[in-house]
Amino acid sequence: MEPLLIEVKSGIDLFTYHDFMQFMRTGKKGYKIRPAVSFLLCIAAGLFFALMMRYGNDSFNFIFTLLFIFSSALSIALLYLYFLHPMFSPPKDMDLLDAEITCRFFENHLEAVVEGEGVSGTNTYQYNFVKAVYEVKTAFYFTFYNGSAVLLEKADMEYSQIAYLCGFLAYRFGKRYINCN
Repeated sequence: MEPLLIEVKSGIDLFTYHDFMQFMRTGKKGYKIRPAVSFLLCIAAGLFFALMMRYGNDSFNFIFTLLFIFSSALSIALLYLYFLHPMFSPPKDMDLLDAEITCRFFENHLEAVVEGEGVSGTNTYQYNFVKAVYEVKTAFYFTFYNGSAVLLEKADMEYSQIAYLCGFLAYRFGKRYINCN
């Protein structure tokens, strides 16, 4: 039997789940920049509206009205996509939010144990089955080739565990370990 390298216990709250869904939906590395783009589009819509009011002749009015409608519609769609949609898409199995996840890291595989009311199970993943590991400010996201994922919140870990885990993951996964901080 392989020796246990590190064991990490974590829970998942609704905000961590929403952060993960937003992260996966909006393109990983740029997931904090995209809401800023939608904010800039809102400012552009306001600018187009102000120009439309200031220079009110017919030729400018038509162009600025079209630009205002386009940038307003795009900014509303992006704001919905980035902020509201993740809040209205709860996980299919709400019992997972109250469960405790224990990840045990060995030399050649990791073991994820989920225990909670209404849900329990153990999954073992070989490291070559891990698609990518993302480190964000508040959590670690493990994604696998079968479409499943494991989320570990940093708030539930001690600093020494986080430091060891960062070094271990960088060594073990190389380019598949992506630090998004």
